[in-house]
Amino acid sequence: MATEHPANQQILTETVKKAKGVTAEGGLDAVRPESSLKTDSFFIMFYTRDMIIKLIKHHPSIELGHLYEHLFCMKIKSHMYKNGLFKYIDFSLRGLTFEESGLIDIELVLYTKEAKEELQKILEFSIDIDDKSVGIALLQLLAEEELPVYIEDSKKVIDELKLLDSQPWQQIDEFEIFDSSEFETHPGPLYITDQHQPKATIITSSLRLNNEFTKEHRKLLPLFRKIATLITETAQDRLSIKFGTYYEKKYFKNGSLGAESLIHHTNKSVQLENFTKEYVETIRYITDHQVFDKLVSWLQNISYKESSCEAPETRDSYKETGIYIGSKGWNKLSTKDNLNLLLSNTNLEIEFNNKKIIKKLKDIST
Repeated sequence: MATEHPANQQILTETVKKAKGVTAEGGLDAVRPESSLKTDSFFIMFYTRDMIIKLIKHHPSIELGHLYEHLFCMKIKSHMYKNGLFKYIDFSLRGLTFEESGLIDIELVLYTKEAKEELQKILEFSIDIDDKSVGIALLQLLAEEELPVYIEDSKKVIDELKLLDSQPWQQIDEFEIFDSSEFETHPGPLYITDQHQPKATIITSSLRLNNEFTKEHRKLLPLFRKIATLITETAQDRLSIKFGTYYEKKYFKNGSLGAESLIHHTNKSVQLENFTKEYVETIRYITDHQVFDKLVSWLQNISYKESSCEAPETRDSYKETGIYIGSKGWNKLSTKDNLNLLLSNTNLEIEFNNKKIIKKLKDIST
């Protein structure tokens, strides 16, 4: 069972009501923080079932559909962050365009009451089809694809994006059957060529504990992994939206969470200092919105029996940290003191074009 603070003798659970035209698909075990009440020293988290929304569209020009997917996901992320909502605390988002058919699949999971209140706005979104937004999405696409993307007619790209945006999303509960063999794809005004292009440049970032601290506080590694993931995922989203980078992967080893982003060779707008500044602003933004406290409070109340769908996974965490942890372990380790201890012993390292900048998190987050 989830461990409760004495002031919170009853964890409130409510059934998610169907939003207009949307069905909650989280299942009986999908439970997350509903909202947080701030006291002088802790957060009391209330729980509710997740709301999972799957949206589908199709375009026969695969790369144009792919570009639209990037623009729509950018719109959601920008909206959420502007409203103080964060990935894996309030929501998660995954966009996919199937390369054999041009089918666009968006999966949005809303965890908190505050995130769910944004749902109707999201369903009614029109993407931003201005030069800047389309240019950023194209840079993301160019960094992601190994082969060059050719634009045959830029005006037609804009017209097709507007047409696709005017078509309503189909929700998974209303969706019948899509057989890719029944639909023909065509290059359209935007397509991949087989020509050679220079490889994208890698930007490496890491949040790192020093070796001595890691040896002395090994049991805190799962908590550090969670904190570092929150920072990294948020920063990578912001970098992608601002500079057109493509977030390729992250990895955790020996008390360090590293991440790699790709930047297309034509993208000259990003320098090491720009990348570092965005990471620093992200950490300050997370701190100002007390998101670290929300994370700790959620982990304190984790129950794999009651919230198995969204409780922290155990196998990958064990493989990467050597620490296997359950609900009682999360409750024991997830304290404000341990949070501050980890933040005060973490360095941010950014490396790009054979240059590196190192900053101490305690100088950033305080």
